[in-house]
Amino acid sequence: MRPSVGAVLALVLLASACGSVRDQAGARGAPLLTPEEAQNKSGVASVQGFFWARPGDGQYRLCSTSLESFPPQCGEPAIDLDMVDVTQLAGVDFNQNVFWADEVRISGLLRGNRMEVQSIELNSYDASSGLSFRVQVPLEADKEGTSWVALLTNSGSDPVEVTFPSGQSADVILTDPDSGTEVYRWSEGMVFTQAERIQSLSGGQTDRIVLTAPLDLSSGLYDLRGVFSGSPGPASAIGRVVIN
Repeated sequence: MRPSVGAVLALVLLASACGSVRDQAGARGAPLLTPEEAQNKSGVASVQGFFWARPGDGQYRLCSTSLESFPPQCGEPAIDLDMVDVTQLAGVDFNQNVFWADEVRISGLLRGNRMEVQSIELNSYDASSGLSFRVQVPLEADKEGTSWVALLTNSGSDPVEVTFPSGQSADVILTDPDSGTEVYRWSEGMVFTQAERIQSLSGGQTDRIVLTAPLDLSSGLYDLRGVFSGSPGPASAIGRVVIN
């Protein structure tokens, strides 16, 4: 079974828009480490590993691996996580008061073997192309100026060509979790070039674009979907957001 989740906002969305009054800006990510590499490090970094939490005794960890048991246990070495409310995370499994998720990437401030969490990424991967579409879920967001960020990574060594049918690269959609009614779409009202385009990503390359737009929505919980517009490409990134 899965917990009732709601990730306190912000999704990463790769898009290329024309004729829009909304801001687009590029950004570079923090160094990516494994939990083992993160041991006794200091500074801002991203760490990817097996997410494991037992809220009953206040344990929230990013682990090198999962140990073979049910529910799974945290395999060392690992880092402890501060400022994580597991009920706000999408994509986790739950059993016997243990929460877990594979291949979670978390960014924040490392101090020794502990991290002050700033954002959490959920990953959608396409094995045939080697492309991943990662969605960041920051812990705080201002609906007057929300930043959606999407990262498209070629995890292989050879270049990959991605074809887009228009100037749009991706979209963010929010729906009401009770009715399923769509209440927000980032691209609504925007104008995109209608010419097909091809983008080449070299091995190891990551494209990241931050989109800033206000959210004219009531505070509350919403289902979110990050949609990649190119082909080949990963499936949609799915999660939930809480708008404060």
